[in-house]
Amino acid sequence: TGLINVEKGPYGYCEILNFKDGKDGSIFYNSSFMPCNNGTISSRCTITKGVRAPSNSVLDMKGNSLTFVRDARLNSDGELCDSGGCENATNFTIIANVLNLSEGNITSDGGGAIGNALGHRSGEGGVITINASQIFIGTNAEISASSDYVFNSGNAHQGGNAGTISLNATLVNNTGIIRAAGGTGDTATCTLGDRGERGNGGKIIL
Repeated sequence: TGLINVEKGPYGYCEILNFKDGKDGSIFYNSSFMPCNNGTISSRCTITKGVRAPSNSVLDMKGNSLTFVRDARLNSDGELCDSGGCENATNFTIIANVLNLSEGNITSDGGGAIGNALGHRSGEGGVITINASQIFIGTNAEISASSDYVFNSGNAHQGGNAGTISLNATLVNNTGIIRAAGGTGDTATCTLGDRGERGNGGKIIL
């Protein structure tokens, strides 16, 4: 089986100061979003690398199964930023017979704040909706619609609010992590008017 690879580039040794994390690309089949990057689109779709879900996209497997393996990620994450409010995550929906997330991640996390400026806020989490007959989440897997952590605590950073995860299935077997956590907001000092602010937790619907 072949491979279709649209994942973002790897980290370099020395990143520029206005660091951007980059985004995975997307795969389309007959004009429809279809992230099966193992080269096979049949009764079983496998994601093996990083693939980005377009904003408000619907991945309809039409009764087929969707499988994730090690290092696989399907995401609509916001991008990191070094000032102001970072990018919010966007929303997407998965419709499948069986979702087998034995490894890998499905995420819609807000962009992390990495700068050192007043009012710097991490992005807000998006909305992930999964409709399936069975959902399996393994010990090395995660579904997340969180606000990303603030990387630098040197000033009054503010954590964004988490999003929503909705899992609609007859069976949900979870030994991994389902997370809708608010972003951290911190400061290295406690000067009046120079304090961080934590983001609100989100919603998980089963």
